[in-house]
Amino acid sequence: MNHYRLFLPLIVCYFFSNLLIGQSMVKGKVIQEDHNPIPYANILLFKNSESSLLKGTITDENGDFEIAFNNSVSAMLTIQNIGFEDYRINLAASKEIIDLGEVILKESVETLSEVILIAKKPLFEKKIDRTIVNVQSSVTNAGNTALNVLSKSPSVSINRATNEINLMGKQGVLVMINNKQVRMEPSDLINLLESMPVDNIKNIELITAPPASYDAQGNAGVININMIKSDLEGFTGRISGNIAYGEQMKYGGSVNMTFRKNRLYLYSNLSANVNNETQRISLITDYTYSDERVISDLFSNRNTMTGLYSGEVGVDYNLSNNTVAGLLFNFNNRDWEMDATSDTNIESELFGFSKQFVASIEENKLFRNLLNFNIRHNFSEENSFSVDYDYISFRRNNPSVYNVVNTRDGSLISEEDFLSLSETPLHIHVLKVDWQLGIFDKIKIETGFKTTMSDFKNSVQVAFKEDDDYVDDPDYTDKFTMNEEIYAGYISLDWQLNSSLLLKSGLRYEYYNLELNADNQGSIVDRARGNLFPSMYLNYKPNETNEFNLSYVKRIERPGFQSLAPYFYFFNQNTLFTGNPNLIPANSNQYKLDYRYKNFQFGFEFSNIQRPIYSLQPGLDRDDQLVIVKPGQGLKSNIFSLSANFPWKINDWWSSRYSIIGYLRNLSTVIENKTSERNAGNVAITSNHTFNIGNQWQLEANATYASAYDVGVARVASRYGLDIGLQKKFHNGTVVSLNVSDVFNSSSQWPIRADLSGQGILYDWKYDGEGPVFRINLSIPFGDTNLKKKEKRSSGSEDEQKRLD
Repeated sequence: MNHYRLFLPLIVCYFFSNLLIGQSMVKGKVIQEDHNPIPYANILLFKNSESSLLKGTITDENGDFEIAFNNSVSAMLTIQNIGFEDYRINLAASKEIIDLGEVILKESVETLSEVILIAKKPLFEKKIDRTIVNVQSSVTNAGNTALNVLSKSPSVSINRATNEINLMGKQGVLVMINNKQVRMEPSDLINLLESMPVDNIKNIELITAPPASYDAQGNAGVININMIKSDLEGFTGRISGNIAYGEQMKYGGSVNMTFRKNRLYLYSNLSANVNNETQRISLITDYTYSDERVISDLFSNRNTMTGLYSGEVGVDYNLSNNTVAGLLFNFNNRDWEMDATSDTNIESELFGFSKQFVASIEENKLFRNLLNFNIRHNFSEENSFSVDYDYISFRRNNPSVYNVVNTRDGSLISEEDFLSLSETPLHIHVLKVDWQLGIFDKIKIETGFKTTMSDFKNSVQVAFKEDDDYVDDPDYTDKFTMNEEIYAGYISLDWQLNSSLLLKSGLRYEYYNLELNADNQGSIVDRARGNLFPSMYLNYKPNETNEFNLSYVKRIERPGFQSLAPYFYFFNQNTLFTGNPNLIPANSNQYKLDYRYKNFQFGFEFSNIQRPIYSLQPGLDRDDQLVIVKPGQGLKSNIFSLSANFPWKINDWWSSRYSIIGYLRNLSTVIENKTSERNAGNVAITSNHTFNIGNQWQLEANATYASAYDVGVARVASRYGLDIGLQKKFHNGTVVSLNVSDVFNSSSQWPIRADLSGQGILYDWKYDGEGPVFRINLSIPFGDTNLKKKEKRSSGSEDEQKRLD
């Protein structure tokens, strides 16, 4: 690959930015009236007035400070410290360096006998283009997982029947961690989120209308998980452990450590979780082949063990007051093992009644490592330049062994052993450059480019045992190779038209080149295409009570690698799960209008999706007499939605919040060259209740309900769930909680049904996980928790990586 293309524009961008931007530097020394220095005083830089904060820092141990600002912007400097009167001064930009000398703060004449500050972020925060879920604000989240938090979040649906995450009723969600895209296939991603402890998560952003700086991949939008990073000087940390029981034992723990001193910041997050689970799957297929009707009724009992071991180690170093360089290593290792048995009753008009028994042992080992280097330089408070480079190594190994016994009328018909193997190594290189310019007082420009280069090999094999050797089945054995390149550039504009009107617009261009080949089949996909992705946001805020947001974005969903290069998984002799190399990208246009009145939020959204991709769509292979379940492609999908999100404080100790979303879907699908169009509506409701019962005790209940909805040709049945939790906080920061997930054993069940009577196919699938699950969690801080806060800054990295299904 021509990796030199990754670095061509860097030096030009860097030096050109210095020609456009002017800045001034303010410095000084903050002292008391007795001339003793005041360390850790707040230095705040505002635009014109204290209603618009530009930048902030703190004084060092000697009371000294330095802060830069754009010389084209009028600014006011404010110095604050508890027990002293504020100091304010308007800054003139006539000099490159403004030396205030010694600034004396006068002691405040007001005294307080005792001050108790209680601050808690709301569980859900609504922004112009996203909803923020503050996971640490929920009692039922303690000791739980990222997947559990998402399943309770407004506008999110986790479908375990199809291994998909839906956002605002749409498939195709891009999942990111710390603004870096996670590249995993759906089942692996679901397992990763299911094993990710929330103790290390700060918040989750549900970005329904991503701006141009984000990849255009993902028709439904972006889910970004931000991990906790301490902003305290010195050494701090927190260790957490949990133990849970549903039908089997589950346990895990995590540790978060940070060290910050002067210019150096070290951080690490380590976690290990083991989840033993009993899963039950029922599958009914009813199909007609050559006027013969075959009914298959399967029940499978699966005992699984999932071990997820993840970690992140990073270092940031301030090369100067305005330049930060960082290095990050991240790994996720997943070890999944399953011992399963299944019984199938088969009724055939030709052969009568028979039984099939299958015993299988499956392993699924996944290794994902990421190495990142990033650097960010702030020319001024509104002008910055950042570079990110990532290398990702991904490997998945999935061997399965089956023993199949067929009987009829109690007599043995056949017994055979076969195996299936799938091995997928993947390598990804990503370079991303971002440049933020605040050239004018009310206009901010962002621009940048990104290059992603990926190569992957996927070996799939099905072999049947003959005597003592395994012989490959040529219909299901092949080696696939793929090379993909994506080149992207974007520009966006933020324009504060007046005090109440903000315009944000952007344009992104992506050039996509994909080659997929197989040893036996030859060339499967050879596709090159360029697309423009415009976006527009208009925010009107006439006062603090009312706010309007209007947005338009264009997105794309490119089929994932695992979907294109098929795997093979047999549930029984009649049913095969596999991929679909014939998938092509799906495009969408989204229009959204939001209105806020005080804390009440309302929204309307319309999405038009061309060639939507749906997972696990059943069809009939009439030659091999198989029901084949694989990703399918529709013609179009129009989705209308109305949403309401509002709090309700019932009394001083009981507060609640509600989210209600109604959907109307118009779907057009193709089944065996026949077009089918239908309309369907559904509703999703989320309710959170918090009870403060005194002495730092808190009780919480989360309830969800979702009516039935369509996924391509299939339909997911209605579901409801309830989680409750009790939490106690101690003065030293220790937190103990008891949670019960899925109290009524309802939300862990995922039924999906496709009745294609016109094509002679009935498909009825039900996944039943464990519920309820009882969990105890203990979280203990360590290190010096009385340390001063360090100046906050933006990280050098924005969004990275691509999708892996």
